[in-house]
Amino acid sequence: MRQASSNEIEAEVVGLEKVKSWVYVQSPYLASLDGDRVRGGNGIANHLEDIDRVDQVGVRCQIRFLLNVKPVCDMQDAVRTLGLLHAIGWETVQRWLFPEVTHVGTDISVKSQIQLGWVDAGLNEEQRGAIGAITFREHKVPYLISGPPGSSPSLFQSFARILIVGTGKTKTLVEAALQILATHPDSNIVICAPSNSAADTIARRLCVPSSTSSASGSIIQPGTALRLNLPSRTFAEVPGEILPFCYVAPTATGMNAFSIPPFAELMKYRVVICTCQDASVLATANATNIAMMKAESEMLETFHRVSDSSRIRDIPPHWTHLLIDEAAQASEPEALIPLSVVVPYPLPEGFRSVDPVIVLCGDMHQLGPIISSQEARDGELDVSLLERLFLREVYAAHSRARGRQKLDNGHHTSDWEAPFTNLVQNYRSIAPILMVPAAMFYNDTLVPAAKNVDLLKWKDLPNPKIPILFQGCEGAEDWIDELTSPSAQSWYNPSEVETIVHQVESLLGADLGIKQNQIAVITPWREQVWRLRARLRSMGYHEVDVGNVETYQGAEFRVTIVSCVRSRERFLDDDRKMNMGLFNERKRLNVAITRAKEILIVVGNANLLKRDPYWNGFLQIMLRNNLYKGPKLDLEMSGAYISRLESAMHRNEDHDPEEAVLRLAGALARETLRED
Repeated sequence: MRQASSNEIEAEVVGLEKVKSWVYVQSPYLASLDGDRVRGGNGIANHLEDIDRVDQVGVRCQIRFLLNVKPVCDMQDAVRTLGLLHAIGWETVQRWLFPEVTHVGTDISVKSQIQLGWVDAGLNEEQRGAIGAITFREHKVPYLISGPPGSSPSLFQSFARILIVGTGKTKTLVEAALQILATHPDSNIVICAPSNSAADTIARRLCVPSSTSSASGSIIQPGTALRLNLPSRTFAEVPGEILPFCYVAPTATGMNAFSIPPFAELMKYRVVICTCQDASVLATANATNIAMMKAESEMLETFHRVSDSSRIRDIPPHWTHLLIDEAAQASEPEALIPLSVVVPYPLPEGFRSVDPVIVLCGDMHQLGPIISSQEARDGELDVSLLERLFLREVYAAHSRARGRQKLDNGHHTSDWEAPFTNLVQNYRSIAPILMVPAAMFYNDTLVPAAKNVDLLKWKDLPNPKIPILFQGCEGAEDWIDELTSPSAQSWYNPSEVETIVHQVESLLGADLGIKQNQIAVITPWREQVWRLRARLRSMGYHEVDVGNVETYQGAEFRVTIVSCVRSRERFLDDDRKMNMGLFNERKRLNVAITRAKEILIVVGNANLLKRDPYWNGFLQIMLRNNLYKGPKLDLEMSGAYISRLESAMHRNEDHDPEEAVLRLAGALARETLRED
């Protein structure tokens, strides 16, 4: 804490966990000096009478941030709105939240034969099929798009030295929005994502043409699309190219800030892009379908009565489509906020309407919503709406569902149209790296589509044909107390730090053409991040990226190194309670091992990790393919996770009888599961 001016103090908050922006610029707080009366503030330095006491030795100031309950209240309002509609038997809500096979149908009797003019020429067949289904309103239940990491050709954007990839899901969503606008002149779209960065990405894609776009200028003009932001968001946080699409107004203090346009102006926008949470701003402004349709029906009943009781009048919803990107990262109550904005009003007799189209995109096998409370996780609040819907019969029992899909012959036998698309082509990782997540998380449905690259001839690879290394390291971890809460301990593993520094040194010194900023070191613990970063910087490796797993979801690098940290069993139960680490964390593990394009390195205690069923399967793949180095690893081999990609790599090799039987058993098990 230091004195910033004659009447202001400035304090640095160490170890702050910024999750879902609970603490933000101008957060409300309570402060007191040495037990004096408590005074409130809003993140801007307060005028304190005793400010001169800050210079005195031993003076203590207590600052407590107040919980912003508005996000919780917004979620409660959304749940209440949809819950009441469901309670009165409103079929739309039933189809959206609890869809059944009997709900599957189309809003048109014959599929339109309109030939879509593709804006993005780089779309594959799967993506185009999904866009057609969305554009022509082929389903009354939510249309789901699932895709693995790197499921479209990369479109790189450099931000904070992290290469952000244009995933196939986002590309599909953006193209769908453009086709809807072109095909349906009366359409108005709400596009949401769980985070501001994801919403900014969508806005950037809609407003700035990509390298594969057929558009020569801006695809959507500022008067057509609105990037809606809260006033608390700073201008510096918003990418410059989408600032023209934001609405700015002066505040009571005379300062400019982001805001929502006046109602009449808001209604002119055909696309509104915001976070799921910020969609509540539309509800506050009475810009929901319920509010607008209710007002219109009451006005017509009052001023324009009809004598013919058989006459049906149409009241279309203003918001005709809702598209949610990265839906797997939003909690279900959070996703219900935009749904409550677009859900139509239950019109009285004599009126009719059409339901908006709902589209959810995401990967339920990667990181989901961040829920810190164990009680909340026990209540499955960490299960996203996307994941819950995918587990319902209408999606899971379809013959095109992952695990049931037959890529070899394409025969689909379900009696109903699939209200979903599973993207299977992966443009990021070469086939040897892709074989691991394909088998462990995607039911062996992934197809490698990365451009052919020569395997890097790194001398430390135990198998020169497969650029993967698991380096066993059994050094003990240690911890520090971050002083933010009784349970806020962060862990680090000095042995793994030194091992990784050696690996980075070897990679950069091996004349492989690898640059520092093409290497990422990923670890689940903040203290390990800081120590790795400091150690690498001390060696002159300032551009090697180091961060936690959550930081790198959506990013890719030529080389990734995963530091597991945990080495002692007695701390695993605490990890589970705190939802931390890589042990028994299937989704976090998937994100960690799917960032690599050409080389994947994992450093950890294999004899501890093998107790986790997913790590056990991972280690079996390592041992089968001679990818493990380190202390002796006793592991019972069961043939788990033998994928088509792995089988193809060993098809023409000679195996000893025991290994041949193991591979045959794994292949038979794989095919049996696919037939069930």
